[in-house]
Amino acid sequence: ARVQRLVKNTRSLPSEFESFDLNREQIVPPGGTITVWIGPLSSGKYKIFDDFNQGTTGHVVAARGGDK
Repeated sequence: ARVQRLVKNTRSLPSEFESFDLNREQIVPPGGTITVWIGPLSSGKYKIFDDFNQGTTGHVVAARGGDK
């Protein structure tokens, strides 16, 4: 299933939500919120980062029911 992910930029500068793993790239204006739709995904860990501030990184973790 597809999943809606809200991304909020709390900085006073623009950010860029980016993920090569998820094939997504979207500008987030200062103080703004964007909606990113992802999936369906296989179980796993998908890297995300702010392309304008590459020290800001994280992951989206996907697990199907019954996965351990």
